[in-house]
Amino acid sequence: MAYFPDLSRPFPSRKVFAVGWLDECHPFLTAAPRKWMIEKLWTHCYYLFNHAGGFHECTLTACPGPFKKSKIVDFGRKRPSVRKIRERYDSLRAELQSGPFTRLSEGLKGQLLASLDHNLKIALRGYSRMVVGVHPDSGQRIYLGHAEIWIFGKHGRVYKAPNMLYHYVTVHNYQPPEEKTKHQRFVRAT
Repeated sequence: MAYFPDLSRPFPSRKVFAVGWLDECHPFLTAAPRKWMIEKLWTHCYYLFNHAGGFHECTLTACPGPFKKSKIVDFGRKRPSVRKIRERYDSLRAELQSGPFTRLSEGLKGQLLASLDHNLKIALRGYSRMVVGVHPDSGQRIYLGHAEIWIFGKHGRVYKAPNMLYHYVTVHNYQPPEEKTKHQRFVRAT
């Protein structure tokens, strides 16, 4: 999954801000989540946007889960040997560092290489760890890491976050940023 700093605007619209696009290489604020925030995030996870073609794993260090193991189907019927997997990824890595990819920014190349390394770990492991969100009261479960949630703020602002935000808040104690108003005061966006 891509990393975007909180409240940055990597999306086409000037009123759309990134929240919760985390990565293990970038620190973030933490705080114990409040019950109302957990409830609102749970509700947002039912109204998803931009479904992805697959699942993203949590890349934060020493993530305790919960996970569901899912077999990798990219290999077709027969899983290739470790040597073949490493050869394929070495070839892809070399392609990213040469040819038309040399025109990409160093930051983007770094993100692509990090993603490639992460995918290599998954391929060598042989299964993906789909993140599961668990409701604190009912125990109900939902799969995370495959879509976005949109939180509508004041003055027409939209805050786009991966639905992994629920996991980041409840498991890793990620503290989402507060919304700035016109007068630079801070208020909660959700």
